[in-house]
Amino acid sequence: MPGRPFEILQEQDGESRSIRLSGELDLAVAPILEAAICDACDDGTRQLVIDLADLDFIDSIGLQTLVVAANRCQERRTALTLIRPTKPGLQRVLNLTGLDDGALPVGQHRIAAILTRRFGLPRAGNVPR
Repeated sequence: MPGRPFEILQEQDGESRSIRLSGELDLAVAPILEAAICDACDDGTRQLVIDLADLDFIDSIGLQTLVVAANRCQERRTALTLIRPTKPGLQRVLNLTGLDDGALPVGQHRIAAILTRRFGLPRAGNVPR
């Protein structure tokens, strides 16, 4: 049975942008996310939050897109925070790939992302799990 279709919702608040994802992030839709990330980094966004809480599935290309996002944000000096997926299987994928271990700042809750955007706190390593 196929999962929910991929959806992306973007919100801009001054120099901060959030990208909320839901459904399945895979090869077919990864270019949509990559374009949104590139737009954010290229338009002067200083804080970018990618919310994975509502994702149902992510494949290797989706993971690669997150790594590319981190590199692009670093090049453009855009702070990047990921909101942890709520599905245990997706949390495990982030953990196994190392994306949950300091490679990218990953927050457990939306409030962590808001604090990161507004005050620079908390960052990977000191975010409660």
